[in-house]
Amino acid sequence: MSVWILITVGLVLALIWFTLAVVRRGRIADLEHSYRLACKKDDSAREEQEEADLRDIRA
Repeated sequence: MSVWILITVGLVLALIWFTLAVVRRGRIADLEHSYRLACKKDDSAREEQEEADLRDIRA
């Protein structure tokens, strides 16, 4: 019985870790897209903000 509980807890933790990794990866992709758009529009303030956000999330 306790083996099944350990397996279940392990699977739940793995699922949570995977979900967080996917969300983080999606956030990075969104920031990179926003950064590219800011570069195209020559919006230097937004470009700097997006670059700082990318550095923070990758750290």
